[in-house]
Amino acid sequence: MLFWTDHARDSSDDICEHFDVQEEFFQARSKEFQGWFGAYWVKTHAESEKVPDSFTAMHLAAYAGLSWLLSKLMESGRASDIHSRDSLGNQPLLWAAMNGHIQAVQFLLARGAQTAAKTNEGVTALYWAANNGHASIIQQLLNKSANCRPKDKIKWTPLHRAAFNGDTWVARVILDGDADIEAKDGTKWTTLMRAAINGDMEVVRLLLARDANAKTKDMEGCTPMHHAALKGHASIVKLLIERGADSEDRDNDGWTAVQLASWNGHEKTVRYLLKNGANVHSRADNGWTALYQATWNGHATAVGLLLKGGADPNETDDEGETPLHQAAWRGHPAVTKLLLEEDADINLRDRTGQTALHQAASNGSKSVVQLLLDEGADPRVEDDDDRKPHSLAEENFHHQIAKVLRDRETEVYGHEVLPDTNNIPQTSLPDSHVDSAIIAILSADPETAVIEAYGQAGYSTPSKVTTVKEGKISVHFMKTGPDGEMFKGEHESLTAIHSAVPSLCPKSVAHGKLSDSPGYFLLTEFIDMEAVVDGSQSRGLSLAQKLAKLHSSPTLIPAGFSRPVFGFPVMTCVGRTLQNNAWSRSWPKFFAENRLRAVCSLVEKNHGSDPDLTSLLDRVVKEVVPRLLGDGHLGGRQGVQPALVHGDLWSGNKTRGRVGGKGGMEEVIFDAGSCFAHSEYELGIMRMFGGFSAGFFNEYHRLIPKTVPKNEYDDRLALYGLYQWLNHYALFSGGYREDALDCMEKLVSKYGKDEGEGEGSSSS
Repeated sequence: MLFWTDHARDSSDDICEHFDVQEEFFQARSKEFQGWFGAYWVKTHAESEKVPDSFTAMHLAAYAGLSWLLSKLMESGRASDIHSRDSLGNQPLLWAAMNGHIQAVQFLLARGAQTAAKTNEGVTALYWAANNGHASIIQQLLNKSANCRPKDKIKWTPLHRAAFNGDTWVARVILDGDADIEAKDGTKWTTLMRAAINGDMEVVRLLLARDANAKTKDMEGCTPMHHAALKGHASIVKLLIERGADSEDRDNDGWTAVQLASWNGHEKTVRYLLKNGANVHSRADNGWTALYQATWNGHATAVGLLLKGGADPNETDDEGETPLHQAAWRGHPAVTKLLLEEDADINLRDRTGQTALHQAASNGSKSVVQLLLDEGADPRVEDDDDRKPHSLAEENFHHQIAKVLRDRETEVYGHEVLPDTNNIPQTSLPDSHVDSAIIAILSADPETAVIEAYGQAGYSTPSKVTTVKEGKISVHFMKTGPDGEMFKGEHESLTAIHSAVPSLCPKSVAHGKLSDSPGYFLLTEFIDMEAVVDGSQSRGLSLAQKLAKLHSSPTLIPAGFSRPVFGFPVMTCVGRTLQNNAWSRSWPKFFAENRLRAVCSLVEKNHGSDPDLTSLLDRVVKEVVPRLLGDGHLGGRQGVQPALVHGDLWSGNKTRGRVGGKGGMEEVIFDAGSCFAHSEYELGIMRMFGGFSAGFFNEYHRLIPKTVPKNEYDDRLALYGLYQWLNHYALFSGGYREDALDCMEKLVSKYGKDEGEGEGSSSS
């Protein structure tokens, strides 16, 4: 019976009479034992956790908490096994402490088990007991003079673990055992910082009562006050101030507590700090005040509090920009309105001569453009490069906004304003030579072929290619750049999507190496977003319907497999991140290894070692992924089937247009980095970055219901969104690290071993 140890633990001690430890099963390296234990381990642990080798019967008895079996093994002459180490470096005592088996711990300690013994990862039994919340076992270990100060590889002590987990009782027991309350981990975080950022008031109270330093700083110059303010834990901020913390302390970037609270829009914390004397005019190293930070992220209530607290709406940063410039650029109409009500100068210019109207027009913030015009913004103002707001709108393909600006100038100032043709791609004026590789693919006339810039360059250079063949004009979209692997992945992605739902994306014509210059290309059908067509030509399917059709289309069965699996035939890209799509039968394994761990490696490559992030990600992979996505749990007994997904579907990768010069206007998607995945994986980035209405999701889920368990739907989407947070941090740095950490902390607090069902419990 596979789970005999669980039944034996719950039975009376006389069960031991039925076991003979001299049998082959209990002997070292027994094939029977190894076979059973391997099957048991797979059912009770995450796939990422390898079955330990050299696992003796003594290890098993301690692991399972079978004190009577420990006794029989000792009596049979195996006393030396009490100090044996398995392939993980674990002695029996560590397994008993880790799993909370106090009688087994007492038995082993009474017979000389070593409290100082460490695993291959450098941790002790007391460390694991602290991590898993076993206070009574910690006390037993301390009674045997166990050291409560040793650190693991990322320099976390048992007290760090207790603080991170919000376990007040464990923290108190460890502190009574002479723990170092000021010990710092690899990022120079103390236990007080851990508790402060997690919002664990009782742990914070305990640490302060034991004289924890409220002013100490980590490697980024942050104090516990900074961490609490960043997360909006107002009651902890209050307690820290009462214990002598300074709200005006600056981190390495010059940010104060009120600036961090404003950045994340934590109204209660902002209000408390302002009421208690926080300097509303304090500037970070880039010249930003708290008002800039609240404005940037669109936190209107925080902006209102700061303005009432004396913030100056016309104060400029190092670039000469005011908060109004920021609100306009970011497209925050509510914040824009608040600033204008407090007499923000609507026509103030920054160092490049641009007004807020320039910023809104350039970035396509239509509602802000209209608001600024209604409040008296002057559309005639030219920047230092002689560009009016409508010129910037045209440059960035916001043609409707450009028309609004031209019409307002005509209406108010009495003269017609024509489009700025210098900023609109002209189909009659070739920008450069069309590569002969493209001419050959399209069998076109090289003398009449035209290529022109189209859109903004990023990881590739986009262009519009117009060719003539036998008197017929054709228009295509092309990307060029140095990364042929990226274009190959996008070609295969678009081809797969187009084959499943032809109206959902442009058809990819070809990809390959340019002939006349270095680099590679991707050639697709052209999406005309400004086509004027007869409405009767539209095929009528909404984007939600098309996406549901894509996710329910038959999937590929790769060579060597008997059923559909997760992955993709080639590597694909999200941004410039190359994704490993190696085939896997298991969705949780694919997501954990090919997405989360892979992108974590990229983070370390781009930004250096980050023990805080990697340790938290390790918990997500080992605890949260099996709990939420485990085989037999996600989707119930039927599990989940691989679905073809776009892979990078945010609002910037969808539009409405006429594709390939045929049919009507369609809802289409592009810039794909596909794979076969759980269909809800697609929804993670869509929910995370917005741009898809509640109506969209309702329509989609009428066609494809939420996967069971439905009550975990939001948390699954957050878990899938984590990959995107980490990828954005790897590519762009900035605040995405905090977004990723926040996401992981919430998932671990809810589904980690300490507060959930435990690893593997959902699939056993």
